[in-house]
Amino acid sequence: MAAMLPLRVIAGPVRGQAYPMTPCLLKAAIGVHATRSASVVSPTVGSLSYRYSSTVSSGSTAQEAPATGNGLSWDEFFKIRHRRRIGERLAAVPSTLFALGLGGVYFLDQEIDPTATIFGFDPMLMYGIGLAACGLGGFLVGPVIGSVIWKACNRTLAKSMEAKEAQLYHHIVRHRSDPSLHSIRNPIPDFYGEKIDSLMGYRKWLRKQREHRRKGTFHLGHDD
Repeated sequence: MAAMLPLRVIAGPVRGQAYPMTPCLLKAAIGVHATRSASVVSPTVGSLSYRYSSTVSSGSTAQEAPATGNGLSWDEFFKIRHRRRIGERLAAVPSTLFALGLGGVYFLDQEIDPTATIFGFDPMLMYGIGLAACGLGGFLVGPVIGSVIWKACNRTLAKSMEAKEAQLYHHIVRHRSDPSLHSIRNPIPDFYGEKIDSLMGYRKWLRKQREHRRKGTFHLGHDD
């Protein structure tokens, strides 16, 4: 009969009962101990990896946030463009007055000879036309000056506005009606989209373009 191994107390059905420590039981005990050690260590490792991944993801999100925050929504774009256009139109007032003042100073300093003519017309008439031309030139230059001043005061915002302007122009070129369908009875509505001042206005513009296209193709089919 094989010699019995020394008795050791291990976990069994009955607490404190002695069982012989055979090689099989020894392997089983070692496996249980390793499993318990892994279950104790693995949560720590998992929590560390989870903390590392969350830290990296939060850092990458913080780096990407400024890139997405610099863009303008369409509502903001239309509001800013509306205010910019008002400023450009208001800039035409002082430029017109300034041009009229310069023209008036110049023409008032001129000597008028009643017997002489300018291009066959009376000098007073030509001076009046010249003064009106000065005012018209100032009125046309005013919005340009206002736009330059606005861009100089809002350099960062001007870049975003230019990008949105390019996107809007791309949408207008893509969705506007065919110019060949234009006629006196069916004129193309707002070909360049200058009257678009909001998202609702853009939707109305799209409906008008579809209506113009439908009427133009209907008349072409009727004539054929």
